[in-house]
Amino acid sequence: MAQPVEPLNSLFDKHPSTLYPIISMPTIQDLIKTINQEKLKVDTDLVKLAFEFAQEAHLGQKRKSGEPYINHPIDTAITLAKYHLDQDTIIAGLVHDVPEDTKKTLKDIEKEFGPNVAGLVEGITKLGKLKYRGIERYIENLRKMFVAMAADIRVIFIKFADRLHNLKTLESLEPRKRERIARETLEIYAPIANRLGIWQLKGKLEDLSFKYLYPKEYESIKEAIDKHFKNREKVLSDMCVKVKSELKKEKIQIMEISGRTKDLWSMHQKLQKHNNELQRIHDIIALRVVVPTIADCYRALGIVHNKWRPMP
Repeated sequence: MAQPVEPLNSLFDKHPSTLYPIISMPTIQDLIKTINQEKLKVDTDLVKLAFEFAQEAHLGQKRKSGEPYINHPIDTAITLAKYHLDQDTIIAGLVHDVPEDTKKTLKDIEKEFGPNVAGLVEGITKLGKLKYRGIERYIENLRKMFVAMAADIRVIFIKFADRLHNLKTLESLEPRKRERIARETLEIYAPIANRLGIWQLKGKLEDLSFKYLYPKEYESIKEAIDKHFKNREKVLSDMCVKVKSELKKEKIQIMEISGRTKDLWSMHQKLQKHNNELQRIHDIIALRVVVPTIADCYRALGIVHNKWRPMP
């Protein structure tokens, strides 16, 4: 891990921003826009038909938050589109609650959208019957059952997207149910996301659960980040540009450059190991550069160390 000669705090101060944006109500237009932005090979007319099917099925239904129920499957489908899932999966995301919560059936879904979509929805319905009961010795078995019951990996993606939106609206549930869902997410969903290598989604699931399970610790870390590293996403973007520029000068081919900022739950766990001293956490921002050869890797490392001082 390299430490820039230019203080990170000064970079943060140059770019004021907010760490947690306000979440707006999703629309079918948002979903179509996401599909187009991600350049997915998806029939948007069919997606609109699936939306109309779900909207009609959920007509008059509301969530505990008071919002129209259709907002939930739309948000689920948007998440799936952002992770580049295929057409059947996105459509299944739109209709995943239809058989369980409306008068329409799996046969109706199969008739309208085919057996693949119906199979995915059936898988979601089965997974919904698995509940975390807070018995620690059964946690690993429950994780294994979760994966085993989802014969198609796409079912797990839909379930994660479904859970992600449920976590965003936990505030409207009574405290005991809120805690159960957050605990289940932290103990079951997030570890599975980690094993599958879906780290960005894992971080989102953990942070949203963290907020409800340990509110004081969550607010404490959030305040510290807002105070000292409120512009970390901008800093990361700036660092990517600077590293690209330095490597380009030396004619080093960059196959991939990406980065991440440390999630709040991950930071909480690390702070516990370091006596809650934020200054001892050195990977709040991390950058990954992929180059063609091992020789290029060492050259790139030398350039980075020459530009930014390595930590002792």
